[in-house]
Amino acid sequence: MNISIVPFGSGDIPFGKSLTDAEEWHRTGADWARLLRIEPQGVFKATVDGKGAGVAAITSYGKLAWVHSVIVDRKYRGQGVGKALVNACIDYSDGLGVRTLKLDAVPPAKKFYEKLEFKTEFESLRFTRSGAKGSALVQRMRPEDLPRVEAFDQTMTKIDRTRVIREIFRDNPEWAFMARDSHGIRGYLLGRPDDARVNLGPCICVPGTEQWFVKMVRSAMSTVPEKSYRICVAATNHKALIALKSMSFQVSQSSTRMYMGEKFSETEANFAMISPEKG
Repeated sequence: MNISIVPFGSGDIPFGKSLTDAEEWHRTGADWARLLRIEPQGVFKATVDGKGAGVAAITSYGKLAWVHSVIVDRKYRGQGVGKALVNACIDYSDGLGVRTLKLDAVPPAKKFYEKLEFKTEFESLRFTRSGAKGSALVQRMRPEDLPRVEAFDQTMTKIDRTRVIREIFRDNPEWAFMARDSHGIRGYLLGRPDDARVNLGPCICVPGTEQWFVKMVRSAMSTVPEKSYRICVAATNHKALIALKSMSFQVSQSSTRMYMGEKFSETEANFAMISPEKG
């Protein structure tokens, strides 16, 4: 069996989507195209004897990078394809000078990543609920707000996520919300609809102002009340968990946040991750 790792290009999007569809990830073709725009050299395809066998990708934020979208076609599992894909991501990140790699491992994959020397950090939770009628409680983000939002995000997270914020906003400006008061920006929330739900995140709030988190989430849910909403939160952010439970969100899935290299602690300002594929 001959395993090869090659660049994943726009022509491979139907193949990638077929894999995410099989896993019921509800990823759209536009989602795949956005991943390629964000990190065009960091998406990989595995072939076995010339046939598509799997995918994996990485999104980098300077000293930190995120491994994601690791899927091997079921007929090729257990044959080293996944290991080859993840190693390609590790090699790519090494070339960028990344000091910390992170990922979210679903329960069946945790031992696989442990063998590759990823370490457990904490539990990562997915919450869901249906929308709710109501009035917008915060303002919508405008294109001219982006520079201030990006600077706010970098101050809060200590990493540069400008490319990702801009690409998500570009595709979904109607799902961008911002909280501000006399002190300036207090938080922001972005959303991305797919065929099954609306994914909320990232959401960054000034620690101690979680009331803005609630207002932004409620504003999003009132946009299309008949939709289902999903939000991904670190189990270590207790204020976010309390706020979500107060809004009747329920845990629908959990995974394990894992890392390789230097430990990079995530800020309590991170009320919702961008997504499992972008951290």
